Amino acid sequence: MNQIVSFEKLLFEGSAALRAVSPTPELDARLILQQAAQLAGSELIQKRNEEVSAEIKGRFLELISRRSKAEPVAYILGHKEFYGRNFVVSPKVLIPRPETELIVDLALSHIKNKAHENLTILDLGTGSGAIITTLACELKALGLNFNAVAIDNSRAALLVAKQNSSNLGVENLISFHEGSWFAPIVNSKNSFDLIVSNPPYIALDDENVSASISFEPKEALYSGLDGLDSLRAIFAEVLSYLKPTGLFICEIGSGQEQIVLDLASNIFGRDQSVSFLIEKDLAGLPRAFTLRKAES
Repeated sequence: MNQIVSFEKLLFEGSAALRAVSPTPELDARLILQQAAQLAGSELIQKRNEEVSAEIKGRFLELISRRSKAEPVAYILGHKEFYGRNFVVSPKVLIPRPETELIVDLALSHIKNKAHENLTILDLGTGSGAIITTLACELKALGLNFNAVAIDNSRAALLVAKQNSSNLGVENLISFHEGSWFAPIVNSKNSFDLIVSNPPYIALDDENVSASISFEPKEALYSGLDGLDSLRAIFAEVLSYLKPTGLFICEIGSGQEQIVLDLASNIFGRDQSVSFLIEKDLAGLPRAFTLRKAES
């Protein structure tokens, strides 16, 4: 006689199976069970003592098996929350991370000082489109006029970014272009009030990365022997695309504060028209590099 398996029991078994691979096994199992059963969190609580169908159980165990091999939960679910909104993700794009929300916070703070202007914004290496789509949503809600451009070298990533902009109702407010960094917009110099980027910044031989990283696109993660190749390419051209008083913001990796500042000093140090610094997140960790162009 088959033993009745409730949602609560299945959740317990799934959590136990993930303890060796996940720092949040209970949360992972709950999200995966919600996906398998197509239930909201509140519905899952209400049904915790009900019997699970064989179909749901089979689907749940299959997804748990994927997570037990370190596959990120976001890829298993097909979406990830960022800045309070749900973004579609796939293995073709980097998973949006909470620390990247600092880029949005810094950008919005800068934009508030230019609220009277018709803003121009550029996102380099847009990936899932999380940054530029979030900014478009926020600016739309504020009733501000703006033009947004997003560039990525991956056509597959751009398809995901376009889907997210469409899902969130800003598809007509962002222009998407395929290419490497500034290449698709060479005729748009001195055009942008704000340039944002979350470029690849992991060194090729960095061993301090989690197993789940192996599931994400390498081109969105790794950038040369020291992790700075992408920044070198961006730094070489960024000033020529910023308007006077324009701002460039990019994410940097943990422990990269000094090498990024050294790189910036080598490239911009003698230019009196720019200033740059490292911004810290709420936890006090250096997470973003900002460069401001002075009035001509």
